[in-house]
Amino acid sequence: KNALQAAIDLPFAVSPVVVGVALIALWGTAGLFGFVQNNLGAQIIFGFPGIVLASIFVTLPFVIREVEPVLHEIGTDQEEASATL
Repeated sequence: KNALQAAIDLPFAVSPVVVGVALIALWGTAGLFGFVQNNLGAQIIFGFPGIVLASIFVTLPFVIREVEPVLHEIGTDQEEASATL
């Protein structure tokens, strides 16, 4: 659980420049997922999908931090009700 919390907090601790370089290293033509661009011809990192990936990386921790306490407050009432259906 601590490792997951650390992974969620990663965008808060890492510089946006480092994130950009990491995305290019992963999704660029010579990167780990570069086969998508090389074989399929889909431009990932310098196109709309790259913008979506970067936006998700930056905004997901904020969403998780806001939703997590609400989910803990709900409890198991809905789960128990759905189990009886």
